[in-house]
Amino acid sequence: MHKQSKFWLGVCLALVFSAFSLESEAQAGRRNRLMQSWERQHAQQTPWNGAYGHQTTGVPIALIVPPTARSMRTFNWGVSRNTISPIHHQYSFNSTTGNAGPGPFLKTPMYPSGSVQFGVYYIRGPW
Repeated sequence: MHKQSKFWLGVCLALVFSAFSLESEAQAGRRNRLMQSWERQHAQQTPWNGAYGHQTTGVPIALIVPPTARSMRTFNWGVSRNTISPIHHQYSFNSTTGNAGPGPFLKTPMYPSGSVQFGVYYIRGPW
């Protein structure tokens, strides 16, 4: 092969690879917009907290995590009961959407069986 044909072959391959990467970026953007829409809808329909309140305050406590955090791990005592679940709720300064779900809240049991019973719940930060 001549140097010029190798050059054009390289240009063609670069164009093909860039087309694949643009397509995958567009698909990733579409997927991210769909996930954000689904998370926003889920957060509007459900409270940010669970049934348990924190043992010192009696109400749930929001643990604000970075906005890039998408999942949380829940630890449970027992054989393979640990779970990974998505973080749907986003922290907001709007007081109408930041209210905790209906109380009264359950107290932390004497012998908790999982980390959700401590009354601390993850929500993503706005920054």
